Amino acid sequence: AIIHKNGGNFESWVNFSQAGSFMKRLDVTASGYWKTHFVFNRLSKSAVKSHLGKTSCELIIANAIVPFIFTMAQRRGQTEIQSEVLKLLSGLSVEHNSLLTHWRAAGVMADNEGEAQALVYLTQNYCVRSKCLHCRIGHLVINDQRDKG
Repeated sequence: AIIHKNGGNFESWVNFSQAGSFMKRLDVTASGYWKTHFVFNRLSKSAVKSHLGKTSCELIIANAIVPFIFTMAQRRGQTEIQSEVLKLLSGLSVEHNSLLTHWRAAGVMADNEGEAQALVYLTQNYCVRSKCLHCRIGHLVINDQRDKG
């Protein structure tokens, strides 16, 4: 529905720098088929929501649109667009997931989606891979524990 509404021209997405512009582009309603189906060829037991809510739109922006535009701009050397898209990310609400719940429990709060994405990146690229000594946060924690011990 998103591609159909917007003509499939992803090049034009690069010219948008405000969340509101993306929200308008994501304001689509699925076809009638998807009102009764959640999975192909399987009728749903209850009605299926066929319109994206604000939270879903923000997740699509943060996890698909921003990385796509950032990468396109990076490949083209368009540093201004890279900066704008990062500003856009920092203006989005923080998503709620179990990974960020663990960070909050440890006293680390993300104030915006940009910070939340940074915590997800740190977790996936350092914590999960047990590369604590290669991470500034992990290094500080280990040194702090060693100094206390």
